[in-house]
Amino acid sequence: MSFLKERTVVQIQMYGLGHICSKTIYGPIQLAVALKLAEKFKRHYPELSMFSQEPFMLPAEIDYLKSLNVTVFDGEKFCPSRILNPKNVSNPVIIVYCIHFPPEAFEGFLEAHWNAKLLSQIIFVSNQWPNFPWGEKSFRYSKWCKSLPIVENHPAYCVTYEERRNWSAFCGTNVHTISYENAKHMIN
Repeated sequence: MSFLKERTVVQIQMYGLGHICSKTIYGPIQLAVALKLAEKFKRHYPELSMFSQEPFMLPAEIDYLKSLNVTVFDGEKFCPSRILNPKNVSNPVIIVYCIHFPPEAFEGFLEAHWNAKLLSQIIFVSNQWPNFPWGEKSFRYSKWCKSLPIVENHPAYCVTYEERRNWSAFCGTNVHTISYENAKHMIN
């Protein structure tokens, strides 16, 4: 991944997974992919941490995540102090994993993290942003960031319910990042 060149993933923050104990919604599939990403990135940085923030999680889901060493936060408030910035890593990056995140929540996340250094340390795995009308910060970010689609079009091989569900869990998902220089221009 070119977004990770000479950078070390030190944290994965997951937002809006929804219910992960369901076979019919996207949460379990999205969580499985996040855990596989963490497994891969831990080879380079064994101290990688993960957390999840989902206001609608059931107690059993919270217990399950904790059993996987995922810190769980409740509520809908975003907190920039949760960004991990280890001293022993020269170019740390955080993956903010927020697939199908509601646009107004994304605007709230940007509002809480509206700082050039913080934003340049974040790689978003989230919805497409062609013309986010939900807020000024989302719109500005979409104009300055670099994006790479993960899943664009509905593949022809999606025949069974499971295949369609698995595709739908990631449809419209892109990877987004912004350089420190672009973040400074965007904020000023």
